[in-house]
Amino acid sequence: MMIAFVQFFSRSCPQAWQARLVSWLAAAFMGAGIFMSALPSAWASCTYADGFELLNITVPLSGAIVVPRDAPVGAMLATFKWAPANTSQFYASCSGSFTRSWTLPVTPYPAGADKVFPTNVPGIGVKITNQQTPFPITSTGTGSVHFYWGGQNLNYVFVKTGPISYGTISAASLPTVRYDFDNSLVIYIATAAGSISFSAFLSDPGCPGRSWRASHFGIHWRGSLFCLERIQYRPE
Repeated sequence: MMIAFVQFFSRSCPQAWQARLVSWLAAAFMGAGIFMSALPSAWASCTYADGFELLNITVPLSGAIVVPRDAPVGAMLATFKWAPANTSQFYASCSGSFTRSWTLPVTPYPAGADKVFPTNVPGIGVKITNQQTPFPITSTGTGSVHFYWGGQNLNYVFVKTGPISYGTISAASLPTVRYDFDNSLVIYIATAAGSISFSAFLSDPGCPGRSWRASHFGIHWRGSLFCLERIQYRPE
């Protein structure tokens, strides 16, 4: 259609007008080309900060956790954490509209309630968080923004999801985390390594009211050594 219009115009109009038309069309197409080339950066343009590159994070697991039989479902049993060494480090910059995503590209088991994932040990689940926010999560932003670590961290949080038996959780049964911008600029990929064992105990009725708390090193008692020695360990 455009070619036919030009041919008609060239037959019907003086040469001076033809020259003006050619100049106008050239300017229009050049302007359109410049506009189209600028569109991607208007949508989003995210880049690494100077000196930064993709992080491959490993969160080590270790220890033996003994869980009280009467611990409620949802109780946090252990947390393994990664945090940046330099919290003031800038790692990326974005302009335009962008999306930040913390996804779990590898999930050996489907998610349960509240983004808690089962593990290979019945009764033990895991959620992965940034501070208190569980993954996966996505947020959007716009403008010219520089990102630094600040208070960000990465936590593998083990929680009680039901009756517990003896068992060892391997890293292969846990999700992998990916943090990226616009599904392209990857900031980090995080995996767990190692293993952690869990068991449950039933305390001797002769030692009522003894307090406990779970940690990476088992149970710390505030009571007599006599009662501590009489703890009976068995699966639920």
